[in-house]
Amino acid sequence: MQKVSILSVNYHNSFELFLNHNLTTFLNRESNFSPYWLIVDNTFDCDPINVKTESQDINIYKGISK
Repeated sequence: MQKVSILSVNYHNSFELFLNHNLTTFLNRESNFSPYWLIVDNTFDCDPINVKTESQDINIYKGISK
């Protein structure tokens, strides 16, 4: 299994981040590719990521606000 870390920063784009995650997961469902997502949320104080993820391959961290 190929493990790959994907680092992303959220600044009012959480919809696109999770869309990208779902698309990557779907396109690689039968492959040997296993991405692990690290997302830094730079809008946690005004527009936080409010999607509860049940996925074990995503971690969300508070970033720098404003």
